[in-house]
Amino acid sequence: MAGFLIGASIVVVFGALDDRFNLDYRLKFLGQIIAAITVISFGINLQHLPLFGIDAAPGFLAYPMTLIFLIGITNAFNLLDGLDGLAAGSAMLSLAAISFLASLAGNGYEIILISVVAIGGILGFLRYNTHPAVVFMGDAGSQLIGFSVAVLSILLIEKTENAMSPAIIFLLLGHPILDTTLVMSTRLREGRSPFSPDRNHIHHKLLGIGLKHHQAVATIYGLQSLMIFFAYLLRFEADLTIVLVYLAICFSCIVVYRLLRRFTSRSPLSERRELALRLLSARELRRWAAIVRPLLVIYIECSLAAYLMIAALMAVSIPIGISILAPTLSCLTIIIAIFHKQWSPLAIRLSSYLATLYISYLSVTAPGFEWANSLWFNIWLGTVGVSVGILIAFIPRDKFELSTMDLLIILIVAGVLTIKMPGFDQTLLTRVVVRSVIMMYVCDTLIAIRTSSFGVVGLSSTLSLLATGAHFLH
Repeated sequence: MAGFLIGASIVVVFGALDDRFNLDYRLKFLGQIIAAITVISFGINLQHLPLFGIDAAPGFLAYPMTLIFLIGITNAFNLLDGLDGLAAGSAMLSLAAISFLASLAGNGYEIILISVVAIGGILGFLRYNTHPAVVFMGDAGSQLIGFSVAVLSILLIEKTENAMSPAIIFLLLGHPILDTTLVMSTRLREGRSPFSPDRNHIHHKLLGIGLKHHQAVATIYGLQSLMIFFAYLLRFEADLTIVLVYLAICFSCIVVYRLLRRFTSRSPLSERRELALRLLSARELRRWAAIVRPLLVIYIECSLAAYLMIAALMAVSIPIGISILAPTLSCLTIIIAIFHKQWSPLAIRLSSYLATLYISYLSVTAPGFEWANSLWFNIWLGTVGVSVGILIAFIPRDKFELSTMDLLIILIVAGVLTIKMPGFDQTLLTRVVVRSVIMMYVCDTLIAIRTSSFGVVGLSSTLSLLATGAHFLH
């Protein structure tokens, strides 16, 4: 832990100096080399190299390879920071996979701790870095997350109890490695410096074939998620098998890109026809929105209120911690809404999140809620989810818009629901997560639409939490 923190601090200092003074690349490399040597001196190094068998590699080979790996991945994420949310989102996916594999392997507490802390920081950052971004990480941020992912990958391979194949690093960091390799090889082939700027990155190529900013980022998230899924499936397979799978995925990506570029190079629609289609689409959307939107709003408001209140009133066995926290937070929300209106939306959002999480858990696990696990209840929940999705499409973008950050959340939730975890009832976990996610999006959507300071979301969540506390007093 000390070695990681010292090395990460060195990376941040040199990155911040580069952001401020635009350092020569040799000075940037010096800082990265010092940071890498620091963590190696604290015992963080690759002992088992891909394709080198099960025996530990000799020091004269392991130490240089570790140095190259740490510097390479640090710079890979630095180069990846070309679109809003791309580097941070890719790092978040890799960190989520690393922490999950560490939890399966055992003896990975430090890995999980650092990974989850980093994910929390990235989530807070992505709130303002998702396109269109208002905050940027700079070299200090991109090098920090790259260095952190590289160190945690080494710890996952070398310091956990289960002997996973070291080659899964290729899949855990699949897209950054592929992007850096393609860019560097292209620059060298053209006789240029491998550190010279250009627009040969994968995200630039996706923009070049016509994808929009968020579509390009979403495509790369999908590719990275696919590689991480294979890392989970193949973590105990032979190194050669993993490397071949990784190369097959990379080759498939190149083939698909070339086919798409050839297809999009054909003559597009005329500007007049394209403009007419856009106007028609906009006109139709406005007409449907005027009819459907008010009905959908009423439906999801009634659904949210019924969901939060009925379950809270019917609850019998409530944990004491929730029974104390729930009414406390609800009273705090009311006080803030009355005396500090500028903080009211945040307080309402927090109370609604707690209420939906608790009610979702209660509806699945508590006795007397068999009706909440019936087919009809699930059909109703599905209609609420569809209604929210339709309503989001009708909300003006300046008020609420789904972004690539939402895609990240969905990808991680999907991973939790599809991968079996020891000690968890998968069916129970799936029901709780799905209900919580749907109802949280209901709350966010209604908060974005309604201009009142409290509204249905604030009223329903605070009354639900107060009812929960009333059970404890009774």
